[in-house]
Amino acid sequence: MKHFRRWLFTALAAISLVLCLCTVALWIRSYWCGDQWSYETNRVTPIQTKMLETQQMLAKDELYIAWSHGVGPSNPSAAFSMFVHRKLPPFELRMKAPDRTFLQRSGFRFSADGGNNGLADVNGVRATRWWEFDLSFPLWFATAVLLVLPTWRWIVPRFRKRTTPGYCPNCGYDLRATPDRCPECGAVPPISPLSFVKFRHGGPG
Repeated sequence: MKHFRRWLFTALAAISLVLCLCTVALWIRSYWCGDQWSYETNRVTPIQTKMLETQQMLAKDELYIAWSHGVGPSNPSAAFSMFVHRKLPPFELRMKAPDRTFLQRSGFRFSADGGNNGLADVNGVRATRWWEFDLSFPLWFATAVLLVLPTWRWIVPRFRKRTTPGYCPNCGYDLRATPDRCPECGAVPPISPLSFVKFRHGGPG
């Protein structure tokens, strides 16, 4: 079970590292061009029409995500599905409401709304119930968050346990159960097994 958890943590750290590199690539791209991705779909059933609209925009240093969902009366002629990608010149994100707080001026914005008043129009259909939210955040923040797992997996152990008795000097793996060879990286520790026994039982050095 311990090896499975370690394998799972390593896999998640590797995925996080790949996503981090992709985010850095988008961050660099945002200075050369902007992007807008949108997906809209209306799914019609005999009872109702379910509308979904999503939009993502890559602005300078920021990523914007919008999501709208609505439910309206059944309308077979309103059924459709569409995905659109547009390449834009570099632009700075501007929200409808002015930035008032420090977080908003730093690029962290969130708003949500919804209701059942039948006044919202989602994908050309009058929605009896609807929900929507808008989210934006700076790309440096996404990069930092995605770096947490790789740093904790591969960087921290090298500095935290390298000089500690009972740990591999190469990768920091706990060797008290396998003192002859590191099962993680295969390195042979320079300390004799007798030293590990003394360490495990609190004997004199």
